[in-house]
Parts: sequence; C-alpha cells; structure tokens
Amino acid sequence: MEDPFKSGIVYYDDKLDQRHRLQEYVLSHIDETLEKGWIQVYFSAGYPDFD
Repeated sequence: MEDPFKSGIVYYDDKLDQRHRLQEYVLSHIDETLEKGWIQVYFSAGYPDFD
C-alpha cells in the first residue's frame, strides 16, 4: 500500500545526481561491454513460464 502522505516532489541533490550520472554511464557503455565480452548473457530454461 502506498503512503498517502508521501510527496510526489523530489529534490535534485548530489545523491540523485550521482545516481543519474551512473545510469547514463552504464547505458552509454553497455554496447562496448557486450562487444568486449565483459558481460555475457545466459538464458536458463529452469524457470516456469507464467503466461
């Protein structure tokens, strides 16, 4: 249940700035990491299908 007194306003502070910069860095370098094999994707059939 969502807190009815929680504000929808967020102040842009240093912590939020650092989080945003990290997200931008990861997104802008994801292709390079995949090409160099630093990250590999594996698929597993061990999980049930929840359709």
